[in-house]
Amino acid sequence: MSNDPKDWFEPIPDDFEPPYIPWPESRDRLFTRTGTGHDAPLTDDQKERLHHLVNGYKMSGDILVEYVEQNPGFKRRLVYPILFSYRHYLELALKRLVIDYGTAAGVMLEKKDHGLIRLWELFLKILIHHGHYGESSSNDAPTNLVGDRIKEFNSLDPVSQTFRYPSDRLNAPFSSVPSSIDLSEHKRVIENISVYLEAAHSALEPWYG
Repeated sequence: MSNDPKDWFEPIPDDFEPPYIPWPESRDRLFTRTGTGHDAPLTDDQKERLHHLVNGYKMSGDILVEYVEQNPGFKRRLVYPILFSYRHYLELALKRLVIDYGTAAGVMLEKKDHGLIRLWELFLKILIHHGHYGESSSNDAPTNLVGDRIKEFNSLDPVSQTFRYPSDRLNAPFSSVPSSIDLSEHKRVIENISVYLEAAHSALEPWYG
């Protein structure tokens, strides 16, 4: 064998193309319209936008859970965006119910109201106003069950920070978070809550049709 290092490797073919390595380019723009099938429509219509936000955050959580079920090595990396997506879904779903049906019940959103407990209380006032909860209701059990899960989530993430940041506003760790969580079970419970909230939407809609 030759002692010349140049002879130790096969010659590079003339038509060799090096692998693509992403790197900043002068043509880069984050928000572009290409007129291709990759364009995603945006809207400034608040009602339509809220509809897509509610469904989109839940779908994001669902897709990520399904991904880690097939690729369990990514659970540690994706658990935080999964839980944030579901938490934000719950917040927006309750806000949509208050926005759509709160006026007749005399309730409205407070500015920068991220607390799930407060949103749930506003939602209950709407149900009570229309006879779907309390003395006029024949079955409060499903509502109470969902309320318990809302309180459970709020106890871990009261202001929508626990699963978005490494520490709180005072740079303290989130000590109340459990050491692990079954993401598939979390997804199942969120689905149950989602069906309930959609049923509530359908029950209230005729009053405002």
